[in-house]
Amino acid sequence: MHPALIRIAAQLEEVIERLKEELGGEPFGLASSNWSYPNLTRDELIEEAQSIIELINDRGEMDLGASEERIEDYSRRIEYMREQTIPNIWGNAGLAVPAYLFTLRGLRRALVSVLPANDHAEAVRALKKLKTRLRSMEADLDSLEPRTASLSEMVGRIEDAHDAADQLPQDLASLLEGTRANRPTPCRCAK
Repeated sequence: MHPALIRIAAQLEEVIERLKEELGGEPFGLASSNWSYPNLTRDELIEEAQSIIELINDRGEMDLGASEERIEDYSRRIEYMREQTIPNIWGNAGLAVPAYLFTLRGLRRALVSVLPANDHAEAVRALKKLKTRLRSMEADLDSLEPRTASLSEMVGRIEDAHDAADQLPQDLASLLEGTRANRPTPCRCAK
């Protein structure tokens, strides 16, 4: 992993620790009864920093290329945020929270533009979707199987009835011939 990414991830861990030390767990606006403060909590700010650490850990194996200088500069920006912005969140969340979030958003954009997409994670999600669809289709087929057996029987009976209906004129003709042949001939006796 690039040394700048290692450094940034470590600094973000320090940011998380500082947030835990400095802030309570209540939403800032509610805790201060100040409508102009965002109603976010310390944990939500921590989640933002943690998600960037995870991004670095998941996708940070590559060279930073032309964005190396920009990303390396975030090291001093994060340091400043940890030392100056975080201590002021509780007293002025209306300005400090946006400064915190905008800084992390800028870092995320810089990282996403350089770090390769995690195709493996995307493939795993797609595979899970396909498995779910396949199980659903299997369930549908399993429910159709008993009905298919009875349908096969019905089709067999319909075919037999059709064949019998085709044979009916011949059978009737044979019966008529048979009855004529078996009919006793009238006696021509003299009366």
